[in-house]
This record gives sequence, C-alpha cells and structure tokens, in this order.
Amino acid sequence: GYQQRFGRDVQRMNDFVRGRGLPPITGMVLDQFPTYGDRGYRIAKTAEELMRRAGFDVISSEQYYRTYSGQTFIVSHWEGHPNEHAMAIFATMIADRLLGRADLSKYKK
Repeated sequence: GYQQRFGRDVQRMNDFVRGRGLPPITGMVLDQFPTYGDRGYRIAKTAEELMRRAGFDVISSEQYYRTYSGQTFIVSHWEGHPNEHAMAIFATMIADRLLGRADLSKYKK
C-alpha cells in the first residue's frame, strides 16, 4: 500500500507543478545509513522508479550507495537525522543536477 500511495502522491505533486507551466520536480532519495544492496537501497530504487514514472527529474542514489556503503551519517546515537557530512553530499548532488538542467536556465537571477 505504501508504494501505491507514494506513487500517487508524487504523481499529484508533479502534475500540480507541471500544470502551472513549470519544469518537472527534481527528486532524490536521502538515506543516512547507506548500505549497498540492503533494504534501504531497495526502497530507494523503488522510490526512484515511482518518481520517474511520475515524470520527476530523479537524481540517482546508485553512486551514493556504492561510494558510501556501510558508513553512518547521523548527528548522534540519540538523534538519527543526517549529519553535516551527509548534508554536504546531498547538497552537492542536488546543486550539480540543478545547475546542469537547461530547462531551469530562465529561472536564474
């Protein structure tokens, strides 16, 4: 049920954006516990496929999982949010993608 709901939600999100004449949403799955091939990886791949079907511009997590497999990027043992290292990795991946999108050039200041 979660996959169907997620698929519907991302489709509605992108339809809303595209219906207003804007470029497709850029999406990326974040995981502060990357382990190549494990459950989180499989969930990420499923989410990316559902986002692609919805017309998103998807930033693949494949290289992230391969590069950082087995590492943990959490703030502390009591706080599971991604730490500053993870945020820097994610921000770089997002910036690289957005700066490379020709369809966004008219939105530059």
